[in-house]
Amino acid sequence: MLTLVYTAILSMTLFNDRIYYFTSDNVYHRGPYYPVLLFPPMICMLFLFIALLRRRKDLTGKQFRAMLIYIIIAVICVPIQLLLEGIIVIVIGTSLSGIVMFSLLETEQVELYFRKREENLEQRMYLQSLQIRPHFICNTLLSIYYLCDEDPSKAKKGILDFTDYLRKNFTAMDKESMVSFEDEIDHVRAYIAVEKIRYEDDWNWNSISKIRISCFRP
Repeated sequence: MLTLVYTAILSMTLFNDRIYYFTSDNVYHRGPYYPVLLFPPMICMLFLFIALLRRRKDLTGKQFRAMLIYIIIAVICVPIQLLLEGIIVIVIGTSLSGIVMFSLLETEQVELYFRKREENLEQRMYLQSLQIRPHFICNTLLSIYYLCDEDPSKAKKGILDFTDYLRKNFTAMDKESMVSFEDEIDHVRAYIAVEKIRYEDDWNWNSISKIRISCFRP
């Protein structure tokens, strides 16, 4: 409705000079009813402001601020436009508010992208922790099961080593920062200790210990 009213007001400028007109030498002048031309945009801004308040809960903080800045700049430009002739203040203000609004929304999209990317990474790591080599877990548990009858003390140690390996594995996944080299070596040593339960003759534990000592000797 307001669009039709505004279109009708603009159409009237073609037939009379009460709103604005151009002289024969193409000089722009305002008519006595020029303020009428600014009423529809002001009413539109008022409706837009009311709608913005009603939908505030559906918008993010930056979306709300972006729209609010757009409305405020447009409303400020209207009275300034009445005082200044020869400068299209409304067009300049609308362009400026559009740039600000675009910048805020673009920043929000970038932040949303990185937040989603981080959430996807955490979700993927979580799924990996749930699906961590099922055959490795099953084989280790079976090896410990048979050791319970053959060598109970070794079975107990195997359970401790396996628990240590899982704890270090989950701890590394939960860390937001990079894992230290020492923690990574300890993780590898825990894994080797678990594998020795199944392949005791194929691992040289002393060589692994020497590597750790040489790496961290001051």
